[in-house]
Amino acid sequence: MNCEYPEQSTYQDSRPETDDSSLMGLKKSLPPPHALMTYESLAKIYCVCPISQYPSMLSLPSYGPKFSSDLKLELDSAIPLLDPELANLNLDLQSMTREEVYFELLKGYQYQTLSHFDDKKQRSMPLYKCGIPGCGKILQKLWNLLDHVRMHAGVKPYICKWCGNRFTQKGNLKKHVKQHIRPNVDDRRRYNCRYCSRSYTERYNLKNHMRKCHPDKQGSI
Repeated sequence: MNCEYPEQSTYQDSRPETDDSSLMGLKKSLPPPHALMTYESLAKIYCVCPISQYPSMLSLPSYGPKFSSDLKLELDSAIPLLDPELANLNLDLQSMTREEVYFELLKGYQYQTLSHFDDKKQRSMPLYKCGIPGCGKILQKLWNLLDHVRMHAGVKPYICKWCGNRFTQKGNLKKHVKQHIRPNVDDRRRYNCRYCSRSYTERYNLKNHMRKCHPDKQGSI
């Protein structure tokens, strides 16, 4: 299989040839960035191409200047690919759907599965209601429900290998780890406002800035 990689020579893979349409089909089936399994782990499971050189079409979307490759490698080594609690479960992940894995992780937590009719998709879609008394928050995605009920229970499976701090969500661990790798906050400011001199370490902070300070230009981050 010949895979084209940006600014690299073509990598020759000994696996049987796979056309681009199958790769695009895999991309469509991949979970969102905050989901349980990463693009890298899924690419490895489905043997699309080597993890170290998977095609750019499997990359996460970039909304700002990319971190250097050294920093990315450090982040990847510090962030677990899969949910740490899966280590305590005897599951055959390759034979399970993403939803089935999440239902296993949600066992023992209080929630209700509801249903609503989606006018756009013209079919019934599941909703998930937190079962904690006094809460009742409704969420659309199982991974958001898992983060939410873990917050109630105080479960923090993601652990920083440098200082031992624990986190409920993988994304919060990733933000924390960047502080160890790049202690100077200016080195982490990669989201710059194009209309003023402000810059931010996270994209959502830039979006909040745009909404408050440049409301007429929000669509041009």
